[in-house]
Amino acid sequence: QKTLKMKEVIYDIIKLVFLVLVFVYASHSVNHVDTEKELDKYRNTYCQQTIPQLDKVICKKIYPFEKFIFTMFDGHAFDQDQGLFEYMRPHANIYRIESVSYLESTSLWETIFSGRLSKNFYRRKMNFDNVFDQLQSLGHKTAFQGCRHPIITFTGPDRFTYYNTTDADTDKLFSTLCDLVRPEKFPDLPAVNTPLSQLEHLKIPIRQFFREEMAGTTAEKIDQCIHSVVEKVARQSFTHEERIEHNFVFFTSRLDQVNHSRSKESVFTFAETVAWSEAMKSILNWVNDPISGHPVLIALSDHGGQLYKGEDDILMHGKFKSGNEPYLFIYHPSINDPASPDGQWLNSRSIAATIAQYFKNMNVPLASEGTAAPPSNSLLARYIAYRSTEIQLSEKMRQYRIENTIGTMVDFKNLDMTSTIEDIPEEVLAEIVDEYPSHLEQLQHHVWMEESYKRPQFITLAFAVFIALIAYLGIKYSQIFRITKQLGEQKTDILPKRVTILCFTIIFSWFLMSFLTSGHPIELFKIQIGLILLAIIVWTFLPEDKRTRNDDDLIIEAQNSSSYF
Repeated sequence: QKTLKMKEVIYDIIKLVFLVLVFVYASHSVNHVDTEKELDKYRNTYCQQTIPQLDKVICKKIYPFEKFIFTMFDGHAFDQDQGLFEYMRPHANIYRIESVSYLESTSLWETIFSGRLSKNFYRRKMNFDNVFDQLQSLGHKTAFQGCRHPIITFTGPDRFTYYNTTDADTDKLFSTLCDLVRPEKFPDLPAVNTPLSQLEHLKIPIRQFFREEMAGTTAEKIDQCIHSVVEKVARQSFTHEERIEHNFVFFTSRLDQVNHSRSKESVFTFAETVAWSEAMKSILNWVNDPISGHPVLIALSDHGGQLYKGEDDILMHGKFKSGNEPYLFIYHPSINDPASPDGQWLNSRSIAATIAQYFKNMNVPLASEGTAAPPSNSLLARYIAYRSTEIQLSEKMRQYRIENTIGTMVDFKNLDMTSTIEDIPEEVLAEIVDEYPSHLEQLQHHVWMEESYKRPQFITLAFAVFIALIAYLGIKYSQIFRITKQLGEQKTDILPKRVTILCFTIIFSWFLMSFLTSGHPIELFKIQIGLILLAIIVWTFLPEDKRTRNDDDLIIEAQNSSSYF
């Protein structure tokens, strides 16, 4: 009986400690309360402010482009056309994307354009700072053409000057852009149910067919095609000078449709990718021609394709790190020293910050959790990329009211902000560049942890309350059994178990909701998972007899057993 009493005391102490930890976590959240809507309204406007002399080079950039064309392809893999990458390699940064979001297109694109870890399953609008917000703030006139979902769905049409959406079922890759090539033009495209083993002989003729189809395409024709689309979307005519002021965003999910219905290795998929490759080569030639106004060409995808060989699940959108990952390439004839010509890995949270390195006065989106990849290997390009990331984190801390306990590289090196970048000795600049990655990693971790307590406080507090409820019920468990014992033996086991199941169901529902919709940093996921596991452990290891018998039964069994546990 004495041993039993001691173990009950120890168990009650564990429950009380657990309850205290829960309320400490909850109170920390209360002290940092900010609504999701309040945090999301902030934007990084550093380059639009009055900035120190030393930081002016950060906004000027190595490649200060002012005109762009985005081509976005849903479901196109890195390994589906290496020939195109070879074609552009001398003047392009090419990246293989390591995605960290849930592999659903809305979530993937949201992470790509904001830099924020996304669990956006519900196609909610992206109301926080992102690439399109930043480009729009620079005054760019931009026309959008393509499928409504997911780009228009989660960015909203107000991010573009003009827009025209198409249905995914009628989207025909580049035929909606310039009517350059269409796979259905190939005369011998087989029936849908033809086995893949019988289609290998068609791949060479298909490639040759489209190369001949595109052979006579000139820059003038591409220019006419692209700007006719802009005029169609804008529903007005432009002079040539007005045309080259416009930027263009094209999105297609055609390839994803083919992937899902016929697999990545289908001849239909092959025909689509060959058509895309040849059309892209013509657009590259158009970018090189002065008639285009020399826009920077940014092409990217969100995931690979389906192989249907057992190793891929259709909801996972392709197996990664085997050539089936998405890509980002940034091409311009003035890029002569690309930092990544061979397809280096780039975290999807770093894409938005990387894109910002190619536009004059463009800031890294405030929501970004990644580090910008430099456009070239020069010390200056690397410094600008790292410093722009640090500025973005500093702006986030300032606007979110987060104390910077880590410091900045400017402070560490005692840099004179009234000087210019040319005043910094090369050896000092090299030292700064070498130390920046580890410094940014510490700074990002600090910001993520502090930000995690700010969003969203309602779900966090509700989660803490329900955890506390379980702990409270655990403390009062003996009282529950005394009440239920009076209801009869059959009800003794039922009511407490139902209460337990109900509490766990509520907690799991809240946790799942926050996991799917809140976009928390991964550290908060670990905290929530840890609290849930702790609750489960407490209830799992609660002695079964204590859950089903009264105190007298426990004492009798303790006397007849050498060990209660």
